[in-house]
Amino acid sequence: MSVYRYIAELNPVKANELCVRSGYEDAMDAKELSDNLLSMVARNGELALKKIMDIHPDKDAILELFRPDEITTNTAVVQPKMDSGIVEVRPLQFQPRSYQNATGNIATQTNNIILVAAVLVSLAIITQQQ
Repeated sequence: MSVYRYIAELNPVKANELCVRSGYEDAMDAKELSDNLLSMVARNGELALKKIMDIHPDKDAILELFRPDEITTNTAVVQPKMDSGIVEVRPLQFQPRSYQNATGNIATQTNNIILVAAVLVSLAIITQQQ
């Protein structure tokens, strides 16, 4: 189920109001409403997506889980509460891994090794033919 269909089914009144304000006619069902939401994003891009996500039924829960001010690394942020001694573990932020070794990027080194090997093979073939 797409996010547009989810919003159309669980928050149809606000979704339809948003579509009507954006120039669409009243939707007859959730499918038409989700198509209108999708069309809004296709036409207006990020601005429309932000408005649509603002009426997402689970917006508050999503924002509670992923507060940007407390999400900083790939590991859980553990913050002890001073009053009660309870340790609270916050959600993770997933970041793409950077594959590097001590001297730099592994992909760049691999490309360099392939290039050097190709040059050596070429030289071997040229000297073999002479």
